[in-house]
Amino acid sequence: MVLIDAAFIIELFLRALDPQLREENDQIFQGPTFMDEVIVTYLHKAGVKIVQAEESSLLDITFHEGVLRIPKIDLLDSTESLWRNLVVFEQHHYIEDSYIIDYMILPDLLIDNPMDVEILIENDIVTNWLGNNEDVSNLFRNLAE
Repeated sequence: MVLIDAAFIIELFLRALDPQLREENDQIFQGPTFMDEVIVTYLHKAGVKIVQAEESSLLDITFHEGVLRIPKIDLLDSTESLWRNLVVFEQHHYIEDSYIIDYMILPDLLIDNPMDVEILIENDIVTNWLGNNEDVSNLFRNLAE
């Protein structure tokens, strides 16, 4: 189960939808349009700490007191085909419990370019065995399509 501080998420979406609710120097909205992207670079610049979660399940993602905890993920050459197969399996057998599909949304929102990947690597969240950081950002972009 994805665990996120619900009050923070609600406040964040309210501020995204209504600019009047934003504070004057609200750093998190100084980048791309929030509803389109919540990329790591802008979260990092806004002061959100991004750290490796101690849990081993990919679904144990938490946000509490300005710290986003994401479990470590190793990206291999076989990752894309494995995840695509898991998505198809889930779509056919677990229609109402879409954990994998829901998880795929997060990296697509967080990773937009190689700089985002670099921050995740520096924080020991991603191990990149694909080659370069552009390959990682392309992987998540392709999976989200």
